[in-house]
Amino acid sequence: MKCFNHPDKEAAGVCAVCGQPFCHACAVEFSDGSLFCRPDAACGQALVKSGPSTLAILALVLAIAGITNCVTGVAGVILGFIELDKIKKKQSPPEGRKFARAAVIVGIATVVLFALLEIVYFLVFARSRL
Repeated sequence: MKCFNHPDKEAAGVCAVCGQPFCHACAVEFSDGSLFCRPDAACGQALVKSGPSTLAILALVLAIAGITNCVTGVAGVILGFIELDKIKKKQSPPEGRKFARAAVIVGIATVVLFALLEIVYFLVFARSRL
């Protein structure tokens, strides 16, 4: 297999993000042995990092905080979907998938619960004042 940038050189490996073969001069190797091309090295650094990303944790925290108000629940759902998309595109560490999924589920549940409580409040208390 030949290097994507230097067809006369043998490839040292393939980029974990784009899948293109690269020689030692074109590749960036991280301490865990994973190889990335120079353009994808920033994405690779995020992937090599162990544990969920800050965005995944923030999404879950906001989703749980949605119990107190609907806006944070919606924000948690949106950030959860954004993080799942980033994980799918290999731009974020896969360890955050559970956090992002939980954020979407908990966020939707808190928004629905909040909406139901508003409806009950309106039906019980607002009607009695009329």
